Amino acid sequence: MREADTSPRPAPLHRFLRIHPLEDLGALPAAIAPFSSHLAGAAVAGLGAREEETKRHLVRLGASRICAPGQLQAPPLDWRREDRGILAPLTRAGGR
Repeated sequence: MREADTSPRPAPLHRFLRIHPLEDLGALPAAIAPFSSHLAGAAVAGLGAREEETKRHLVRLGASRICAPGQLQAPPLDWRREDRGILAPLTRAGGR
């Protein structure tokens, strides 16, 4: 079920995706801004001539990985989320 507007609301158990309507693609940055501290990746498709503009907005808002739908859940090993490699949390700092 899609939401009635772009107002952010908590999702149950933080495991659900809320779908928000957006009448004008120019309103995307303001709609996503409340989530920007959590934004790491985004899937983008079907926007035609506005796709590159949309990707630039997403990068400015914090997305470090932008890909086609269906590819978001399988990032490459060299992806650097928040300027850290995805394997960095599994390593010991300082060679301990």
